Amino acid sequence: MKNGLYQGILGLHKRLNAYFLRGTVSKSNSDYMLTFSVNGSKLIYLLGEDYTLKANASSGGTTPSFLAYKSFIKKDGISYPLVTESSDGKTTLTLTTTSTEFNPTFTASSWEVPK
Repeated sequence: MKNGLYQGILGLHKRLNAYFLRGTVSKSNSDYMLTFSVNGSKLIYLLGEDYTLKANASSGGTTPSFLAYKSFIKKDGISYPLVTESSDGKTTLTLTTTSTEFNPTFTASSWEVPK
């Protein structure tokens, strides 16, 4: 559970930069692997040659886990995966995004209690 804070988009928060700076980068075919440790757990980010986050994994805890990001769209200048697969090696959960909206405008009526 603790390693979840360091995976995916959440793990890219500037507050966690120190972990990345101590990591190592290696080539994996046309992609890059960033490997670093947090509290004795090994974490890996797989980045495409365009630096798109393609996957991340954690070897900490009792069961290694990974997240894979697929079917990217580019909207409002943001590259976003429409499909995310999460697995602990036994069970795989697939999350499919059907619509996206970035930075929507909220009005006072957006916060009204539904009737």
